[in-house]
Amino acid sequence: MHVVDNRLLERFLAVMFLIVASVTLFGPTPRKQADMEARAKKSVLPTLHTWPPPVALIKKQLAIDTNKVKDFSLSKADRELLAKLAILHRIEFETHSDGQNTAYQKASKGYTNDVEWFVRDYGVQHYVLLGVVQQHRFMTALRSLLRKKIRGEKADSELAVIHELAGTFLNWAVGQGIIPRDGKAGEQELFLAATLFKVRWLKWASRIEDANFHLTRIEKRTVLAYQVESFRGLPAQRRLNLLVELEQLDEGYPGALARGLILTQIGRLDKAKSVVDTALKTNPGDRRLQKLKSFLKRTIPTARRGQNRQGRD
Repeated sequence: MHVVDNRLLERFLAVMFLIVASVTLFGPTPRKQADMEARAKKSVLPTLHTWPPPVALIKKQLAIDTNKVKDFSLSKADRELLAKLAILHRIEFETHSDGQNTAYQKASKGYTNDVEWFVRDYGVQHYVLLGVVQQHRFMTALRSLLRKKIRGEKADSELAVIHELAGTFLNWAVGQGIIPRDGKAGEQELFLAATLFKVRWLKWASRIEDANFHLTRIEKRTVLAYQVESFRGLPAQRRLNLLVELEQLDEGYPGALARGLILTQIGRLDKAKSVVDTALKTNPGDRRLQKLKSFLKRTIPTARRGQNRQGRD
């Protein structure tokens, strides 16, 4: 089975750090022109929303993870490492870090070294299992917080656990729309949040071992497809690069449609049309490709007229 390049984690985390500092938990966000244009096109462009995995696969993954750690108990070294992680996340909050703050960078480098020493002393498998245990703690707190959010109750203790284990991750997840502001998250959104928590955990040891070896196929596909289809603020070229990895992992993924949509969204209409026309030759009955072709057929002449006017001016 193809193993996704470790750059998946680096790309995800780099962009996440750039976005997270500007988001307030369950608070309003500015309505940007790009979002308005996207909504305006929604009725005429085909949709692509394949990242949510089947609930049956989610349940199977959860059962496997639960069985892995059923006899796991925290050691003194485990607790010491978790205490250091909590300190790092406190610095993250205090500096409102976007990954560039000097104090946070220093703390992050120190914690990376701590994790690497931990892995050398106790093994990467122990570190991975410790992460699964913390993932379970995180998700238990998150589910409780969301239930209280719906009932209009305070959830200070749950927030404390979430901030200790994941820093500003929840703020980012709310801003991305992974966790709804009304608290009504489905199992698929919660699975994505849990998987991204795991990605964050594994990335601290990524200099020692490729973290993707410890992600299951369904976890890899979920993260890749989410980035290609739904990650707000991810540059188009990164989405196109990740799409190549996704197609290698999942041969049945509608890559031509995804590529055509991304190219359309960034104004490369002729290239998008070429991609769609080529795909329709082998799959002429694909309705979503036909819908995108119709949109491009209407849009390209208008775009060219606008370019010609600008050229004359």
